[in-house]
Amino acid sequence: MPMTLTQIESEAAKLNSRQRAILVDRLSATLPVDKSIEAEWMEEAVRRHESLASGCCKAKSAKTVLCNIRKRLASAK
Repeated sequence: MPMTLTQIESEAAKLNSRQRAILVDRLSATLPVDKSIEAEWMEEAVRRHESLASGCCKAKSAKTVLCNIRKRLASAK
């Protein structure tokens, strides 16, 4: 008998973070791609690149962004 979704989730939770990330990547690759959404994300990526290239906005490091997110989540509890 195939595993239930709950069983699969339970087993996946036992994986380390790298293994879970690989699993997420593999599962998401099996989903159908909505071309209109893909095009919108490409437009957004181009817009953001142009904003950075023009000096209109400044980039922040991933470390800074994640630190800010963690602080916001901690204060929301």
